[in-house]
Amino acid sequence: MEKTMKVTLRLFLSVIALTAVASGQRLALRYNQPAEDWQSQALPIGNGRLGAMIFGDARLEHLQLNEISLWTGDEKDTGSYQNLADLFVGLAQGAPRSYQRRLDIDNAIHSIQYTADGIAYSREYFASAPQQVLVFLMRRGPRRPAICWRRAANWPTACSMRPRYR
Repeated sequence: MEKTMKVTLRLFLSVIALTAVASGQRLALRYNQPAEDWQSQALPIGNGRLGAMIFGDARLEHLQLNEISLWTGDEKDTGSYQNLADLFVGLAQGAPRSYQRRLDIDNAIHSIQYTADGIAYSREYFASAPQQVLVFLMRRGPRRPAICWRRAANWPTACSMRPRYR
């Protein structure tokens, strides 16, 4: 009985997925707020060797980076990947409005869009397998963003804002 339910559920989900693809709808995950935890809310990008979990906070982006060689365990023991780094990028801006976070599954691009202080912000993240890189692109209206770097929780934050045009 339980096996029949599992098969029926898988068949039902497959039909829904095929219907969405056949009707020309793009496959995407959409959220109206940043992620609070990596297991159920952060969205992944990766190329098989490098990966990142993207949290998408408008004021303090959190990227949890991963690389394939960081593994604990051995061939006999069930192991797990270890975190390469937690990268935090602070953006000096006001409270976000019209926030949207999206993972376009068809194109493997994670994007974030919002406005703050009347300025449109956007970010795109993707992984390139041929180039073996993770790409993070940040845009801020007509000016460059003010980016703040923090090396550790107890270190002071340094902000940099270099105007593109004088």
